[in-house]
Amino acid sequence: MIAASAVVWKLKSVSAINSVVGTRIYPGKAPQGATLPYICVDRPPGQVPLAKFSTGTGSLRKTPVSVFCFGDQTTGGIKQAGELVELVRAALCPTSGVTASVQWNGTWIDHCTDNGSYDIPEEWSVHEGATRR
Repeated sequence: MIAASAVVWKLKSVSAINSVVGTRIYPGKAPQGATLPYICVDRPPGQVPLAKFSTGTGSLRKTPVSVFCFGDQTTGGIKQAGELVELVRAALCPTSGVTASVQWNGTWIDHCTDNGSYDIPEEWSVHEGATRR
């Protein structure tokens, strides 16, 4: 969970994200009854632990991390979650797609890529119980 912890640290260091979620950026699942809005960061299920993927100097290490943004229905809902997604993208994925080997809380990050977001179709209504982003 080294990569996920580094991403949590990075997101907590971004003032624009803090202004929306405060310190409510959680590794894994949010605690029961967590106040919205918040962000969860986790490694997708089935991923090989980093230590087993490759070792040694110069080895390639890829660690997929999922970031989930949850908006508060009473203060913006879908729009708020979408705005959080954009803030997360700006924090983690520079326009070049490369972070030029920076350290996030002691973990070296060589590059980040954004594989997109998973949204429900626009025609679904929030009133029908659907949520988005």
